[in-house]
Amino acid sequence: MPGLPLHPLIVHAVVVFIPLAALGALLVVLSRRLRERYGGLAVLVGVVAAASGFAALLTGPLLAAVAGLVLVALTGEAGATAVWG
Repeated sequence: MPGLPLHPLIVHAVVVFIPLAALGALLVVLSRRLRERYGGLAVLVGVVAAASGFAALLTGPLLAAVAGLVLVALTGEAGATAVWG
């Protein structure tokens, strides 16, 4: 696996941009002054957050294939029958 894997970097972008977009949206909704000044920026951060989330979804299986990992998806049925605690 040459170089740095892209997936962990993209996941960190998701972890930063989604809460930032939510906070920006909340502030823009609550304050007229902030809406006029930062409304476009809040929308841009939301778009970047959505795009980075989609990119993380696409790069996860690629990283697993390169690293030789097996992805396990918990569906509704598997989650309902799992032992918790």
